[in-house]
Amino acid sequence: MVTRQKPVPPLRALKPYDTWHLKEKDENGRKIRSASYGRNRQWRGAYQDGIRHAPHTRGFDTSREAETWAQEQVAAIKSGRHITKEASRVMMSQWCWEWLELQAIDRGTYNGYRSKIRLILRYLEMYAVSEVREPHVLKLMTGLHRTGYTYDYRVDTHRLLTRIMAAAKRAELTVVMPCSTQTYAKPNRERPKIPTYCPTMMEFWTFFHEMPEETRIVVALGVGLGLRLSEALGADISDMNFATRTYRPGTQYKSKRRVGGTTVGSHDGPLKTEASGMEFPVDPWVADWIEGMLDGRTSGKFLTFSASRSGGRMSQKAMRNRVAAAVSAVGGPTAELVPWGPDGKVRQRMGFHSLRHLYGSLLADGAYSLADVTRRMRHKNNTTTLDVYTHLVDGQRSEALTLGEALLRGLREYRRARNGLHVVGES
Repeated sequence: MVTRQKPVPPLRALKPYDTWHLKEKDENGRKIRSASYGRNRQWRGAYQDGIRHAPHTRGFDTSREAETWAQEQVAAIKSGRHITKEASRVMMSQWCWEWLELQAIDRGTYNGYRSKIRLILRYLEMYAVSEVREPHVLKLMTGLHRTGYTYDYRVDTHRLLTRIMAAAKRAELTVVMPCSTQTYAKPNRERPKIPTYCPTMMEFWTFFHEMPEETRIVVALGVGLGLRLSEALGADISDMNFATRTYRPGTQYKSKRRVGGTTVGSHDGPLKTEASGMEFPVDPWVADWIEGMLDGRTSGKFLTFSASRSGGRMSQKAMRNRVAAAVSAVGGPTAELVPWGPDGKVRQRMGFHSLRHLYGSLLADGAYSLADVTRRMRHKNNTTTLDVYTHLVDGQRSEALTLGEALLRGLREYRRARNGLHVVGES
């Protein structure tokens, strides 16, 4: 004989009931006290969630409070904002550490996260995850600001809390995201707006020859192809088609991680954007220039660095240090220190990204249309190109040069100026 299971009651709020009195009345018409009279709260709110047979209940002092609660729970389920009783009991002090233990990160990163979580919990440990709202995050960020933490540290702390709360929302521990642009770390003062420096041709070629010889091919990739630093360090020779004079970026440099003594990931990571992987034409002179610097190599990375402790790969930090040393040797406006960041930091006016800016400027000022410049820069649309190079794309010069012609002319001028110098001690 098959036993039919009772259907699950539909989602609905139930009528609150009195736990202190029985339904029966005495001979005088008064309610009879139950065994639980005077214990806990008198009224019990209840609702069916449409999933299980037994209703959810909660005690209240009045029938109105019980009924309101049941109606709110049903409305929350219908709108997708419902938090279960078990989830509502999870505290921030519990969830933050659970989240940290689930992260596949190296020991140094783990320790950094642990310090920031301790800081976060100074302000939020008394709250359940579902209770944290924007005002609580604002109080945290304001407290860190007044305590004297740097802007960068406050930004990192906010980003970490955002990741923790996003994971909590996916785990259905909360229905809101308390972290937003409104709670983001505020700078101690406004970030200075310093335009990207575009070196002159003389400054570029002087910089090129000041760079260590084994790293000059990365400089060529920056000024000849417009690659970003991470893209240049991760560039494969196979990405360049020397026969058709085209280039398609495949990967960019990404630091490895160590978790428990084991290396995780690789030095090759995905590109910055989808547009970054677009194929684009390469100037013939630039292609020949880069090919000549390969010394016959046809595979592997463009940059090989045998002295590296990371298996022949140079990090972005190591390359930036070499760029800074070369810029210092060039001197002049390129090495001028300018404000960078909101907390009084400074940097040299010229950096590796200045090579990409020079590349775009030579294209916009040369024999190329706006659409061609956008394609070669791998911008998402023409608007981005106009925003950055509007000072050059208003009109083409009467003597428009290709990228290779402009670089070659600059090299010749550099050599003439170099040969015309008289250095003390030389014959």
